[in-house]
Amino acid sequence: MTSIRRVIDAETGQIGQIGQRLDYDAWGRITHDSQPGFQPFGFAGGLYDPDTQLTRFGARDYDAETGRWTAKDPILFDDGDSNLYGYVLQDPVNFVDPEGLAKFGGPRRGERNRTARPDGTNNPFKHMEQHPTKPNKVIYKDANGQKKEKNKPPGFDEAKPRKKNGWIDLELLEALLPWPLIPNELGCATMDCHYDWDPCKGWVPK
Repeated sequence: MTSIRRVIDAETGQIGQIGQRLDYDAWGRITHDSQPGFQPFGFAGGLYDPDTQLTRFGARDYDAETGRWTAKDPILFDDGDSNLYGYVLQDPVNFVDPEGLAKFGGPRRGERNRTARPDGTNNPFKHMEQHPTKPNKVIYKDANGQKKEKNKPPGFDEAKPRKKNGWIDLELLEALLPWPLIPNELGCATMDCHYDWDPCKGWVPK
C-alpha cells in the first residue's frame, strides 16, 4: 500500500469531492494536511496517530521526524540491515515496510532478490537447506537473495524428510488416474489383467 494522498468524502454525495489532501516528504513527514484526523491512514499506508505523530506498521511504530523505528527489528538482522532501528535501508523512495519487519519493493523485486511477502512463506523451512559441513547450521537466502547461514531452527530436521522425499495420498492418486488404468467393474483394464498392486512395491507382474 502506498501513501494516502487524496481521500474522497463519500458522505457529501458529490462525485469527486475531495475530503482530505495529504502531502509528505520522502521520509513520511506530513508537509500538508487539508483536514487533520479525517481518516487514520497515512505515510506508506500505515496508521497515523496525530497525538504521538507516530505511524503504526504492524510490529512497530515509525517516527517520520527521525526516519527511524521506535523499537528494534523483531527479526533482528534477517532483513539484511545492520541498523535494527533503520527504516528500509535508508531508502524510503524505493522501499516500504508494511509490517514493520522487512523492506519490500525495489527495482529488482520478483526475481527472488526480494521476498514476495515481508514475513516470508507459511512454510518456515521452504528456503532453507542443510549446511553441507556444519550439522547445526542451515543455509538460507535473505531478502536480498544473498545466501547466508544461521543456526538450525527447531523442527527443521523433523520437517526435512517430508520436504525432501514428499509423500502421496493413495486415495487421491486413484482419483487422479485415468479410469482404464485401475480395476473397475466394466471390464479388465490392461493394468488389472497383467499386474497386481502392492502397497510397498507398486504395480508388480501377476
